[in-house]
Amino acid sequence: METIYVDSRNRTSGSASNFSIHLRETLNLTGARMRIDKLAFVNSFWTVTNENRYLYFKTNDPSSPLISYALLPGAYSAPELVLHMSSVTGRPWSYNSREGSMTVVCSDNNRTLATDEELKAITNWIVTPAGTSPSNPKSFNEQLGHVTTASNATIYFPWVSMAPYDVLYLKSSRLTSHGSHGPKGEHEILCVIPITQAFGMVVEGGSPNDCFLTLGDISTRNLDFQLVNHKGVPVTLLQGSVTFQITFD
Repeated sequence: METIYVDSRNRTSGSASNFSIHLRETLNLTGARMRIDKLAFVNSFWTVTNENRYLYFKTNDPSSPLISYALLPGAYSAPELVLHMSSVTGRPWSYNSREGSMTVVCSDNNRTLATDEELKAITNWIVTPAGTSPSNPKSFNEQLGHVTTASNATIYFPWVSMAPYDVLYLKSSRLTSHGSHGPKGEHEILCVIPITQAFGMVVEGGSPNDCFLTLGDISTRNLDFQLVNHKGVPVTLLQGSVTFQITFD
């Protein structure tokens, strides 16, 4: 049995949540199985980041089909967020704490919030923020959730979460298992981590009890790890590191 204790603060390259380590000795295993234990990191994920900061409203002008607004990155409570969105967009947003819902009133019926599906169909993308595209608009839509138009001028969001992630995944391109199938069918997922702790608290996770992944033969001195969302995109830890224990059997 081999055990490796990983702390991303001791990485040889990368960031706290997307990193590589170099082992002092070569890891040589035949017919190996592995599991993850004692995984921990601080929930330092902002509600709004550079990857989800834009709100897009549609227009009836073919030459300028979208108007975009940039939210300031940060961790928000729901009341703080509606105040900020009202200020940025010039449209009144409101929050219903009993339902966890939000509404926005558009003064112009021709200007409603664009969904990600609608953004993918936009061909004239020159008026939108730099670094975005129809397939990667960096919109806040996933946080806002399902859109329901309550009236001609009011848009209703039944449930809006201030937590950017409900679940994350630990993956590695060096430790792959054909018995592991991630959200996108990949074989690189080592374990799933439900985000059950609030902002600023320690999230813990690991492999289920008595669960091992079959890896086969391994010979390496370099390992890489990424903490990713359901799209396979590495997330950004604003504080602390990722720590965990790997047990090979």
